[in-house]
Amino acid sequence: MRTKHRYRKWLVVSVAAVAMLASACSSTATNHGGAIDGGSANNPGGGSPNDPPPDASPSRDTVTLVVYAGGSGSVSSSPAGISACTAAVAGGCRMTVAVGTTVTLSATPDAGNVFAGWSGACAGSATTCAVVLPASPVDIAVSATFVPASTSLAVLLDGDGSGSVSSTSAGITCTTGASAGCSAALPPGTVVSLTSTPATDSVFAGWSGGCTGSATCTMTIGSGLDTVTARFEPATDPLSVSVDGQGTVMVMPGMLDCSSSCSESLAYGTVVTLTAVPATGWQFSDWWYGTCSGSATCTVALTEPTSDEAVFTQLTDALSVVLAGSGTGEVVATSSACTTYSGNRCLDCPGLACSTNLAYGTTVTLTASPDSGSTFTGWSGPCSGTAACTVTIEAMSTVTATFGLNSEPLAVQIIGAGAGTVSAAGLINCSTTGGTCSASAPYGTMVTLTATPSAGSTFTGWAGPCHGASPTCTLTIGSATTATAEFEVTQYTLTISSPLVYVQPFGTIGGESSLDWGSVTGTLSDKTNVINCYPNPYGDGTCSATLPINSKITLSAMGTTSEDTFVGWTGGPCSGQGDCTVTLTGNTVVDALFNPFSSLATLTVGISDRNADDAVDLVNNNSLFATCQANAAPCKFLMQPGLQFTLEAAPGSHSVFNEWTGACSSVTSTCNITMTANESVTASFD
Repeated sequence: MRTKHRYRKWLVVSVAAVAMLASACSSTATNHGGAIDGGSANNPGGGSPNDPPPDASPSRDTVTLVVYAGGSGSVSSSPAGISACTAAVAGGCRMTVAVGTTVTLSATPDAGNVFAGWSGACAGSATTCAVVLPASPVDIAVSATFVPASTSLAVLLDGDGSGSVSSTSAGITCTTGASAGCSAALPPGTVVSLTSTPATDSVFAGWSGGCTGSATCTMTIGSGLDTVTARFEPATDPLSVSVDGQGTVMVMPGMLDCSSSCSESLAYGTVVTLTAVPATGWQFSDWWYGTCSGSATCTVALTEPTSDEAVFTQLTDALSVVLAGSGTGEVVATSSACTTYSGNRCLDCPGLACSTNLAYGTTVTLTASPDSGSTFTGWSGPCSGTAACTVTIEAMSTVTATFGLNSEPLAVQIIGAGAGTVSAAGLINCSTTGGTCSASAPYGTMVTLTATPSAGSTFTGWAGPCHGASPTCTLTIGSATTATAEFEVTQYTLTISSPLVYVQPFGTIGGESSLDWGSVTGTLSDKTNVINCYPNPYGDGTCSATLPINSKITLSAMGTTSEDTFVGWTGGPCSGQGDCTVTLTGNTVVDALFNPFSSLATLTVGISDRNADDAVDLVNNNSLFATCQANAAPCKFLMQPGLQFTLEAAPGSHSVFNEWTGACSSVTSTCNITMTANESVTASFD
């Protein structure tokens, strides 16, 4: 709330010896509303020093205090600003301070003088006066009057009017504008009657000091200085009303209707009512300065010049933007009235702000811009449709902008000779025989595709936005997307192997050097030949074919010459000597055993509890002629009957030999064998 002050013209008549007054006053002073202590000399234009200049604009932050000294004495201030101000200072002593500052004035009479009293913004005869300075369109004036120490009665004339004071005795004849007859030296106990006489254009407003009321003042002189103040006011007082903002002040009864500034002089004591009526979009805030205060209707009795200002402030209402929907985007509100952000933006949601307060009547244009992958679907609230929207602020407004995600196509393609299914929950269920192979998904959706091969097929990998051979692929829908999954028929390898054959021709140990003893052929059900294998005696004559799962291959074996005998199938799913049909459900090895000599015997070497580097060596006459590795066991060897050799256990780095079982029964690491028939030996390792 601003501090209020009543502004007025001050008339101060100080009583002193004529000689003292003459030293401080101009002989031509009119003293209308001033003090005979020099106020008129400082206002040669004739009017109060506190009269506002024409069209003056009051300051809202600072105010000026003017001090006049009359007689012999000085005035100083705290805080500093006025120091030893005397009647000799033309125009008074001035200081400008912030509104609301408390300034304490101290009056100090010269030798042989006494302080008679204050007038203006201060009153009384105490030598100090504290003034709280309000906001003011004009200067605030204070006068200090000093008189000789011999003075026992001093009459001060105050107010904006004119008049005189006289006494039935004691020689008091004091008139505004005059400097004589306003004081007297009387003995204590003297009874004095003072009579006030207003001028024809003024009224007597009353006594203060030694007398009160408005009747004739009768007083008894005491032992010190007695001071009486007579106040005269003009018969009419000006009423000035000004407006800050947009609104009207109605002065009743029906005299003024102010929308900017207006004034009128009314009879002294007239009671008027001031009502502030705001314009549309504005509100009445308060009365800024003068007689009125607060924000209610104000009633004023015109007993002095009165100025009041009504302050109207513009209404503001909130404009808010709400973003809705599954999509994303931006809403920008612009107006020539908005300067907070660049480009006359009032708000930028969600970037800078999604709400702002705007003055009533402001016109705002709202524009919605969807992000990539989103679409602006429309406004709700005071806006509608999808075009830019114009809103005039007349109340609190909330505008909702809805953005939706774009729907983007997703397709799955299956290639390859195999079969399988690609699925994504709720969207895709695509197989080599049909199904849902395309769908639409919102932009930015994360979709997981899962490739599941059918029986007999293998998923070999993705192409397109998916990569690698993992059966699952997670992708984010950003635009039209096609993922490719490849399935191939599962294939396995059929391998034909022939065990080593060891003979002893010419008294030496070794394999038959360059003879082919037999062949193996394999055909499919459609007679396609897929195996045509001729094993040689050194074991590197294996033959193989890679075929789709569940392929059926019929194997046939025959010796190379009439002397070569097909002993039989010795490993894998085949047995006996007849044709064997193999169904591929995995990688398969079939051993075909051929005997170039009718009397060869088979040695089978097994290794149990083995590590990968465990082995059994076959030695004859201190010469190694064969080794059975743990990862190849059981190993089969064809040998001539009567062949003598030694089996030596060769444990790996993390094993120890345990024992022999079968044709050998020993815990020593060596075992001697003479081949007389088919034999089987197992070496155990720990």
